[in-house]
Formats: sequence, structure tokens, C-alpha cells
Amino acid sequence: MKSSIYLLAGAIMILTSGCCTQTHLGYCPAYPVQEPKNVSVAVAPFEDLRGEDQAIGVIRNLFYMPMFVVKTVDNVPKWMVNAFREELENAGYDIVRGLEGSDYVIEGKILDLESSSYANYYSHINVELALKEGEAIVFQRQYATDLTEPGEGILLSTGQHAITLGHNLQKICMQFINDLNNYRLSTSEV
Repeated sequence: MKSSIYLLAGAIMILTSGCCTQTHLGYCPAYPVQEPKNVSVAVAPFEDLRGEDQAIGVIRNLFYMPMFVVKTVDNVPKWMVNAFREELENAGYDIVRGLEGSDYVIEGKILDLESSSYANYYSHINVELALKEGEAIVFQRQYATDLTEPGEGILLSTGQHAITLGHNLQKICMQFINDLNNYRLSTSEV
């Protein structure tokens, strides 16, 4: 009886290799709410250079072979833009929805975004961000984060892929806002 169960489980793993599963990308801001700074910021739509619109990761089997591709039903660039808007607003910046009439404009390129699960969840985000004042680029940097979070053993969740990527994005937003604040301090704009 036990061998039949193991055989059935193995057959299911082999037959379902290469399948796809979907999840939503949620986001919970990490930046603490600050006093208003009376500085306006617009976040331009991000350019996605990954070449994979909806794929965000893979679930691997016990032999570390990809079993399921994890895709999102959400738009990844819009998810990032909305996260930046939320974090900047919490940091005290006024968010301008268009690109006109703001003190600063943030432009972004998504270079890499991936999540993988085996016994743990691993995720990686790499973006290039530029801060513009008018048409002049104030600074342009690449921000990359890697994160590993504990899994639940063999029972892996697609939702946890989105959560782990969200934690990575929080780190990038925090790093960028700190760079923005430091730039404003260095120019005595505060």
C-alpha cells in the first residue's frame, strides 16, 4: 500500500512538471508615515526588460527540477510603480499622477525579477532607477536585492512567491527613498 502511494505521488510529480500556476502580486508598504515634505514626485511607467510578461518564478520538485511556472495575473511594471507611489507617499512626498508639474520624476527599468522555491523561497529583483529634476538626471543607479525566506517543507505556496517578491521590493523602495532623502539633504533642499 505504501509503495503504491509513493508511486502515485511520483507519477503526479512527473506528469505535472512544466505546468503553470497563477497568483496575485500584493504589496504592503514598509516605510513609516512621515510629515509632509511639500515636494512633489511623479513615478513614470516602468519599462519591463525581462521579456517574460507574467512569469515571476518556479516551484521545484525534490530533484530541483522546475515543476510549475508561477505566473501573476497582475501587470508587474504597474505593481512596482504603485509600490513606489505608496512608499513615497508614506515618506511624506506628494504624488503627482501625470509626469507634468512635479519637482522630481522617477523612471525605472525592470532588469530581472524571479522567485524560486524548493524547501525555501528565494527571490531576486534587479531594477535601474533614475531620479530626474526637469530633464536633468540627478542620479541613476541599479538596485538589486536577494532574499531567502523559510518554506513549509514540501507544501509550497504560489502566494508566498508574491510575498517574498514584495519583501524584496520593499527593500528597493527603502534604499531609493534613502538615496532621494540624502540627495535632498546634500543640496540643502530640506
